Amino acid sequence: MPAIIQFTMRADIDSLYVSRDAGGTLFVDKAFAGASDDNDGLSATSPKLTVGGAINAASSGWKVRIAPGNYTENIVVPAGYEGLVLEGRDRLGVNRTTISPASGIPIEINSNNVEISQMELIANTVAPGDAHNSVLYLTGLNHKIHDLSIIGNSDGCWGVWLDDTDYADVHDCYIDGGYKVDGIGVFIGNDSISCNVHNNYITKWGSGVGDGGANNGYGIGRHINAQRTLITENDILDNFVGIYYYPPPGATDIEGVSIIQH
Repeated sequence: MPAIIQFTMRADIDSLYVSRDAGGTLFVDKAFAGASDDNDGLSATSPKLTVGGAINAASSGWKVRIAPGNYTENIVVPAGYEGLVLEGRDRLGVNRTTISPASGIPIEINSNNVEISQMELIANTVAPGDAHNSVLYLTGLNHKIHDLSIIGNSDGCWGVWLDDTDYADVHDCYIDGGYKVDGIGVFIGNDSISCNVHNNYITKWGSGVGDGGANNGYGIGRHINAQRTLITENDILDNFVGIYYYPPPGATDIEGVSIIQH
């Protein structure tokens, strides 16, 4: 009877990573001695210096892997980058990947089917002329947002803004407003349809529960024109208001909204 020999190899480092994405994988590592946006970014030993530089070199279906470090960029994913993946190393601890610009929105998504995970996103001061200093702004279809720490450090900040965003899935995120007033942890915006917000920890949006002040912050806010939203199994703690539905000026229907197990 012939012998059966089984070989197993495990590689858990970036330099041995084999891409299985529709396009390819680009590496970003600002701490690497030779990091430059002039590099091809195709390996951990020839990484891009900035996330923006990697996005400029990518296209639909590509993955951008972002090494630990603090990236002080305002990152924009333009229209036409369908299926782009932005993946950090971790949202906590020594291997944390942080996106924290001096002002303005850390990440803005204007394409479809974008996935973002394993990062800490911090919005600091409001950029001049910006009505809503969001931490993460999204428009488009079918986004997957998960395993992020989302931190708002200014009054009026919105943690996640789903602006005319359909079929977005936001889950397993830590979303903290730091008791700044007039903020919203997750805003399900105008004409957003069939979004799923679940298993998140949403806290400190507004000045805290029961302080006697006027309404000044919500864990989750829903626009009057958002439809078929599923909000389920989130921990919504110590916000001024937990979940707020913006009232219409007249009689209307709230179509297909479900709030389960909070």
